[in-house]
Amino acid sequence: MKTVVTVFGATGQQGGSVVRALLEQPDKFQVRAVTRNPTSPKSLDLEAAGCQLVQAELAQTESLIPILQGADCCFLVTLPPVEMVLEEAVKDEYQYGMNVANACMAVGLPHLIFTTLPNCEEISGAPVPWSDSKAKITEYFKKKELPLTSITLPDFYENYLSVLKPKKVEDGVYNMVIPTGEQAYSLINITYLGEAVRHIITHRDEYLNKNLTLVTDRLTVGEIADIMNKHLAPFGKTVGNAKFTLDQTREKYKAIAGIETLVNWYKFILAGPADPQYEEYKDIELGRRLMPSAKSFDEWIEEHKEVLAAALC
Repeated sequence: MKTVVTVFGATGQQGGSVVRALLEQPDKFQVRAVTRNPTSPKSLDLEAAGCQLVQAELAQTESLIPILQGADCCFLVTLPPVEMVLEEAVKDEYQYGMNVANACMAVGLPHLIFTTLPNCEEISGAPVPWSDSKAKITEYFKKKELPLTSITLPDFYENYLSVLKPKKVEDGVYNMVIPTGEQAYSLINITYLGEAVRHIITHRDEYLNKNLTLVTDRLTVGEIADIMNKHLAPFGKTVGNAKFTLDQTREKYKAIAGIETLVNWYKFILAGPADPQYEEYKDIELGRRLMPSAKSFDEWIEEHKEVLAAALC
């Protein structure tokens, strides 16, 4: 019999990766792709690819029970509602987690896989609501003794084409403005997260009631700038490292909504060894083993150099 997997966020980065990986083995897996709108183009594409579309709202526990009934595993990613003020949105996100927990207990779900983040406020003293909320959801799942595998994810390579891309100084000249100094931090090629999730599903007993930190590269911001500079040279673009401090970043970008939260995230990264998972963040071997198709950041930038060059305008 096929393993039935309910996948939340099936049209997003994380859930989409899981869907693709499971559909590569259609003889082994039946994918239930959760959507709020089963008639949307993205939903119909999933159906055409072989998914069973199921409609549900994380805000409504009663809608979650039917889509989890009879499933062998659920992959869950939670996001705060984007239309709300962040502080209020993360309260809703936490409620989503509780709703899923209640639905899982109601149906006796055998395995829940949840992508989580650290509790930055506990570690560095500076709150990062969109990270802290996921840590609190994880603790709630544990308190309810759900059959859980949690996956801690670092920064995505893919974000360096958008929100984390270098900032323009002048024509052809750009700077990285990430204020982490010489502290190396962890990265993941999120496109291939699904490979790890597929492995975890098929080796449930090995990973049950464990947290895995998946890392596919670990670099300083200066090393990131050097890699970009190397691959962007043919496009007439250079990338340096502004070497901003936390305070300089806060002051320079104070007009940007959410800058304080972003600065707090980098304060957490600088806290480094204060994080109980610090050694796990340094472990590239696990991520590369569970995600064999993942690239190093250097390889990934080489593959996406045209896209990055076009994004720098």
